[in-house]
Amino acid sequence: MCPDVDDLVVSLAIGNDTLAVLVVNGAKDMGGANVPNIWEGWGRVNVWDSIDPGVPTMHWDQPTIFHNTGDSWTVDVEPDDLSKPMKLTLTWTDAAGPGNGGGSAAWVNNLDLSVARGNTLYRGNVFTSGWS
Repeated sequence: MCPDVDDLVVSLAIGNDTLAVLVVNGAKDMGGANVPNIWEGWGRVNVWDSIDPGVPTMHWDQPTIFHNTGDSWTVDVEPDDLSKPMKLTLTWTDAAGPGNGGGSAAWVNNLDLSVARGNTLYRGNVFTSGWS
């Protein structure tokens, strides 16, 4: 049950990368093609599910700062409830830099989310019927 708007006051001091995670993970498929797709993106934003998804959540904010090409970070996680999908989302904010008309190239990130379960490897942004 969603509280009355008058009862809901949310004050967040978060970065835009963290906000992106909340919005994407709380979005709901609108019933067309599986999300993500070109018609509905990640789905309709559901603010309540973004704030309180109803399942345990974990968040890491820059536990490792990458300095070199090829740097990586690994964490082991397991779902609390095997009957529900586990959502993993990678977001970032580019470091301040020139680019966009400056004298040197803009920052370029090539960050890849890979999730291994046993011998199966799942890759972020590689979807089949809405599932990665």
